[in-house]
Amino acid sequence: MLPGSRTRSRATDRRPGRTFVRVSAMRLGALIALLGLAPFLPGPASAAPEVRTVTVVETRRDHNRRAFSTAWEWVNSHYYDAAFSGHDWTAIRENHRAAAEAAGDEEELYAVIKRMVAELGDHHSQVMSPREVREQGHTQRSLLGFVSRPASDAADKWTIVGVMPGSPAAGAGVKPGWILASCDGLPPAQVLGPDRPLKAGRAVRCEFSDENEQPRTLTIAAGEVASRIIREARVLEGGRLYLRFDEFDGDSARWVREQLHTHPEASGLVLDLRFNPGGEISVLEEIAGEFFPEMVPLGALVSRDGEATALVSRRADDAATVRGSVAVLVSQESMSCAEILAGALQHHGRAVVLGTRTAGMVLGTVAIPLPGGGELQLSVWDYRTPDNRRLERIGVQPDVALGDATHDPRAGLTAGIEAAVAALGTGGATNRVE
Repeated sequence: MLPGSRTRSRATDRRPGRTFVRVSAMRLGALIALLGLAPFLPGPASAAPEVRTVTVVETRRDHNRRAFSTAWEWVNSHYYDAAFSGHDWTAIRENHRAAAEAAGDEEELYAVIKRMVAELGDHHSQVMSPREVREQGHTQRSLLGFVSRPASDAADKWTIVGVMPGSPAAGAGVKPGWILASCDGLPPAQVLGPDRPLKAGRAVRCEFSDENEQPRTLTIAAGEVASRIIREARVLEGGRLYLRFDEFDGDSARWVREQLHTHPEASGLVLDLRFNPGGEISVLEEIAGEFFPEMVPLGALVSRDGEATALVSRRADDAATVRGSVAVLVSQESMSCAEILAGALQHHGRAVVLGTRTAGMVLGTVAIPLPGGGELQLSVWDYRTPDNRRLERIGVQPDVALGDATHDPRAGLTAGIEAAVAALGTGGATNRVE
């Protein structure tokens, strides 16, 4: 997420465009002041003189008109692109106004507002109905504790691309690279699909094919998972350290430092961002600080009126500092903070980047409450690289092209790591910090 977005777990909300970069509350306050958003946001309650109670009954049509107009006005006054990507925003309002005013309930109303905002063609700017706001974070895709993708040879089979630490799947011995063929004798999607949340304690009989293509049958009981973020650390061939974390949050920053302190003798680092959709920008700056002995520019967030807020690497008090060569793995699912970090390391000659072009999804958003309890996620910042290039819809182009691990997960997971290890042995762009 970019500034202002609320935390959403990658495991529970996989809709495209929902994950951007966030900033800390302190920096968000400064950015809101910079954009002049403060007068529009709810403030703290204050003492008021005692007055007589007056009851105002708002009609359905009045409420619809107010919610619709609020969403339209926010886009009109604060969308990062004053040209609205070439669309006539006033005409778009007129095309949807009548349907919004005539809506019979909140779901119907917010469906119209969603259609209106969708005409911008911006996957970052999205609308949630009051029901969706209430339910966010509560609907679980699966409580077994693994992340999967369709297998390359069959849509009804899933490849395991990550296992959550401490989860039921981890306890059962499930490994990345395994293929899930069935659950309780049915295709996995019929048991573990996003609209089929499991109840805690429900036992699922899973038929796998392991990394050696041997059949494995495991019965896994669903349960609550402490963290839904994949984090993996291991030592590879030649003493290289492999780190994978799938979200830029505070715990991931601490985890990265712990792993670097635990393995100070590592001869190089493979940083796997292939399944990382982004997170908090303050965490991005902190993790970037592990790669440089001094502050370096990471780019800037640029508002509609051209005001730029610099992003820079920031060293934590207990920073470990990566001293060896670095290889970064990226894919089409590397988004926002993952793209910015990979691109910045590439720009400064600190790492070689391998994989496929990243998603190109780096706009900055704020979450704006709408009447009735809905929410507008609005793009109000563009991102520019340290050399003032746009990444939105362009992405980071890797130095070394590889097969996409998200399209062929089983082969790609291992092949990408092997290629990264090989790149570390060639020197070149993977500069050392002494």
